[in-house]
Amino acid sequence: MEYQDYISKASARYSVDPYLVAAVIECESNWNSEAESYRGAQGLMQLMPDTASDMVRLGLVDGSEYDPEDLSDAETNIMFGCAYLRYLIDYFNGSTDYAIAAYNAGLSNVEEWASAATALHNAITFPETQAYLIRMKNAHKRYQELYAGTFEGM
Repeated sequence: MEYQDYISKASARYSVDPYLVAAVIECESNWNSEAESYRGAQGLMQLMPDTASDMVRLGLVDGSEYDPEDLSDAETNIMFGCAYLRYLIDYFNGSTDYAIAAYNAGLSNVEEWASAATALHNAITFPETQAYLIRMKNAHKRYQELYAGTFEGM
């Protein structure tokens, strides 16, 4: 698996499932560290520079060790991406599905959907986010199966 050491280091630091990190990388950039979206999201995990700066401001990432302006660097991007995933998972009380949806659609949209008295998938009003959640769950499961034991003992 490409970037295995970086994924292992960052996922351990932030207690995030490394297979989930691999799934995010696949779904966001297809493993292209130079990827950039039309909205300005950058790198493997397609982070917005403002999001990376927020992770430094919140004290989740040491800005002297990892530069939020260098999101095309694989190690830096994965570190910020894992910090952001941890932030989202904590924000949504451990719900990976809500965190994944927020990673794609933003916190405020998912907060609105979370207030609906229905399952998250049914509450999501963006078809792109519905598809993203399914793609992420499938990729996550596939990485767990294909690379079982890859991150054990690292």
